[in-house]
Amino acid sequence: MTPSALRKYERYLLYTLVVFLPVIITPTGRDVFRLGKEVFAQILALAIVCLAGVELWQTRGAPRLPRVLFFPLSAFCLWSAISIFWADLRPLALYALFNLILFTLLALALARALEPRDIRLIVLINLAPASFTAIYTVIQYFGRDPLLITPQGTPLAGRLNAGGLVGDVNSAGCYLAISLALAANSFFIENSILKRMFVLTGCAATLVGLLFTQTLTAIGALAIAVLVLIALNTYLFSVAGGAMKRMWLVLVCLLVVAAASGAAFVFKSGKFRERIVTRYQDFRRGNWSRLTSYRAPTLAITWQMAMERPATGHGLHSFQTGFFDAKLRYRPGQLIGMPGSIESTPRQAHNEYLQVWAELGAAGLILLLAILGGVLYFGYRGIAFSGNFEDRCLMVSLLSAFGVVLVSSLGFFPGHLALTGIWIVVVAASIVSLGAASTTFFQNLGKQEQQAGTTTLRIWMPVAGALTVAIAGGFLLVSPLISNERVNEATALIERVMRTDVANVQPYLERSLTLLAYARQENPLDAQIYQSAGTAHWFLEQFEDALKDFSYAALLDPTPEAFTNLGETYRGMGKLDMAEKSYDTALLYNPDFEKARNAKALVEKMRAEKKP
Repeated sequence: MTPSALRKYERYLLYTLVVFLPVIITPTGRDVFRLGKEVFAQILALAIVCLAGVELWQTRGAPRLPRVLFFPLSAFCLWSAISIFWADLRPLALYALFNLILFTLLALALARALEPRDIRLIVLINLAPASFTAIYTVIQYFGRDPLLITPQGTPLAGRLNAGGLVGDVNSAGCYLAISLALAANSFFIENSILKRMFVLTGCAATLVGLLFTQTLTAIGALAIAVLVLIALNTYLFSVAGGAMKRMWLVLVCLLVVAAASGAAFVFKSGKFRERIVTRYQDFRRGNWSRLTSYRAPTLAITWQMAMERPATGHGLHSFQTGFFDAKLRYRPGQLIGMPGSIESTPRQAHNEYLQVWAELGAAGLILLLAILGGVLYFGYRGIAFSGNFEDRCLMVSLLSAFGVVLVSSLGFFPGHLALTGIWIVVVAASIVSLGAASTTFFQNLGKQEQQAGTTTLRIWMPVAGALTVAIAGGFLLVSPLISNERVNEATALIERVMRTDVANVQPYLERSLTLLAYARQENPLDAQIYQSAGTAHWFLEQFEDALKDFSYAALLDPTPEAFTNLGETYRGMGKLDMAEKSYDTALLYNPDFEKARNAKALVEKMRAEKKP
């Protein structure tokens, strides 16, 4: 297979990743299904990296990443690997390191392989699923989505459901904001009237969908990015020809119309206007808990975690596993967050820079900022020194999209693993590819192929290389699946004890606890593990252990079932007041939850019987 053919397949895989991105990142569905989609993104990234590696081996080439970016990127990966030695859970830290190295190699491969025509095509391809997601978001907002209904059979409506294909409103907001910034300058680059109309239509749909998500963080980040886009475009078009200047004035007018339409939507929409007014009032009062959407405790605890080890951090992937213990250290006695508080389910610190500081210390944060600064430097270099107007115009959009990422990361950027493939890596690699002017390599590559004739690599060599990397990565990728199997087996044993009249339940329950202990090592953030372990301890009358497991289950996944189980444990310990509070919390989540209502009635009956 020739290097040209290998690069072609790399591009096809990248286009596939872009097209299916909204489906990959959706948080709806069960955890196993989500994991499958995460693995789908990893497999695509792994395949691109393998093909790039075979191409490099054939051409005896090198990644050719500029030193100003290569050294901090390599140092960041090396420091992350070193931090594993003091991480609490090394299996999860190794898994995180594998993902970091995988997407770092993907960035190297794309920075070397992407050409301007590829980047233009990626922008257009991405606009199609973004537009569809935006339309779907509007449909969901008005409660007309037939796929999502309440347990009572009524349609869901409003902001909390308006996530489109992405599913989550915050993720949808960031996705649509980045997609809009990416497509902004395609109006100037594409010569076809049909393509220009497609760009304008797609941008209009994406903007409307973004407004209906009502994600203030994403809208604010996009507003800043648009200001950057206007400033850079004004500089760029000041040296352009008359026709281009007139076209730029047309787009400025369109941006003004879009801003006016967005403002009109804000003032016309009662819900959106109320959110803006409430946030303004919170700002005047200094109510940071509401301003951060109840994430203030999460940010405060993450800050305190960073201050514990400011130089080295707690180790790679330590935030997700160490947050609950840190919460107990700083807020003793307050194990459970009430409804409406995001602190109950922290998957990230909601400030990526602060989270990096807590995990990798000051050294990791400095290296991260150096990497981001290097990307911005190449963006400036591409705009200032490139001789091609279309490339410079495209670079402005890329920098604006990258700005959305940087600004969103200060407040809320749901940087799940599957998002990395397009939201960070592709945008950053495109900026580096254009800014470094690395197209000379591709011009020389064609001559090398002509001189080499049709010599191809034996088929077993790329297959062997791909299998080697895939097996090494697959070992880490399947560990959560193995964890799910152990949880299912342990749950089946517990259900057998609950359903049948087993003479000796202890062997079944102890076996289930052993399986759950192994599963906890591989996936300590699975609420079902703690739910099942708490149930097993409850049947063994080990109420202290059951209380601890149910508390973690309620933190990870605050459901009526979790709080009811917590109340049942307190009832078994004779703490009726605490039991009643847990039942009340469960009923706050679902007033019609029959199990909690019956359990609360039983507690009230027990109290009545105790009275003389």
